[in-house]
Amino acid sequence: MKRPALSLVQEKRAAAPVADAAWLESLREMLLHEAELATLLRDELLRQRAAVAAGDTAAVDRSSDATSRILLGLDEARERRMAVIAELTGDPKAPLDHLATLLGQPLPTALESARLTLREAATNAAREASVNRVVLRRAVEAGEAFLQDLFSGGAPQAPTYAAKPAHATPPPAGRLLDRKA
Repeated sequence: MKRPALSLVQEKRAAAPVADAAWLESLREMLLHEAELATLLRDELLRQRAAVAAGDTAAVDRSSDATSRILLGLDEARERRMAVIAELTGDPKAPLDHLATLLGQPLPTALESARLTLREAATNAAREASVNRVVLRRAVEAGEAFLQDLFSGGAPQAPTYAAKPAHATPPPAGRLLDRKA
């Protein structure tokens, strides 16, 4: 007895688990790569903060450039991840934590582990970025206050991002600048 031929839809679906497995493995590798980039970003943000604390403007510039390169790499990795997710689910913006539901099957353990690794790395990088925003804002404010004091006759305070003292002494009434020096 001759077996009936499968329809085109049935043939495609029968091959889908093999194709899905390849796409899922590709997604796992991409998630791990993104996690590495997020960890590099966190490390660079720590270096940037140390450079600000040390007043090393050259190191701050180098760190800012490195941060920009890492962010570009993260953006490219996110776009590649979205393309793979689109292949798997049809929705490139499908959240990773809903992937199992969208696929109708549990995720492989290695993929779930990669997803959690990325989440942790991204959370750590976001925390350091938040701290750096505060540190950099305080450093800019301290620099502006230093210039204001310098040119308005106040006693100059060293520009740092440390907390301001609770009881500051009032500035003297003017400063003499030697413009010939």
